Amino acid sequence: MNRVNNKTGVSGIQKIEALENGKYKVHFSFSEVPVVMNKSYLDNLLSQKEDSELA
Repeated sequence: MNRVNNKTGVSGIQKIEALENGKYKVHFSFSEVPVVMNKSYLDNLLSQKEDSELA
C-alpha cells in the first residue's frame, strides 16, 4: 500500500469515496491510481491536513 503522510500528499487529496467494509478510496492530484485505506488512516491524514492549514 502506498503511504502518503507528508504535507504535499495531504494537500493533494482531490476526492474521497467510501467503499464497503470501512475502507475509503482516496484520489490524489499527483497520482492516477487511487489509494485504498481504512478509516483510522484516513482520519490521521485529514487531521494532518487540518494542522497544516492552521499553521
